[in-house]
Formats: sequence, structure tokens, C-alpha cells
Amino acid sequence: DQEQIANFIPLHSKRVSRNADKQGKLVYDFEEGTYTIVNFGDPTHPDIDRRCNPIRVEGRPLQPDEGAVIRDGDRIQVGDIMLRFH
Repeated sequence: DQEQIANFIPLHSKRVSRNADKQGKLVYDFEEGTYTIVNFGDPTHPDIDRRCNPIRVEGRPLQPDEGAVIRDGDRIQVGDIMLRFH
């Protein structure tokens, strides 16, 4: 049984959801030793903040509910904020 850990990083921007649980999540796979970032679902769904922009990994937008394995040095864009994964 694996423990789940949730950490939130507040990103202050009008182009990013104020509710981190509505923008996306970062998941660690204990068996593979990898991190996956997941863009959350359909922006037309009533529970999703429609102002959210898709998460981009190395410039590629993730589709609703799509995840991407991220590696050291990858650029992650959330709205108008650019992050580098280390």
C-alpha cells in the first residue's frame, strides 16, 4: 500500500486556476521512479475553471486528462508561468 502525498504550489496568475486541484497534478510512480504531470479534464465541464489554460510540457499542450512523464530539465508551462523541473 503506497502513501499518497499532495503538495500544492500556488501560482499567482489570472491565467492559472486558483484551485490547484482543478488545473492538474504531479504524480510520482514509486515502481518506475518517474514523475508524470497530468492536465485535468475538459474545460467545458462545469467543475473545471474555464479560465485554465492547458499545461504544456516542452511546448506541447496536454489534452484533457492527458499525462506526460517529465524529466530533469523539462520546461512546464502553466498559463503564463514557466517552470523548470529538477
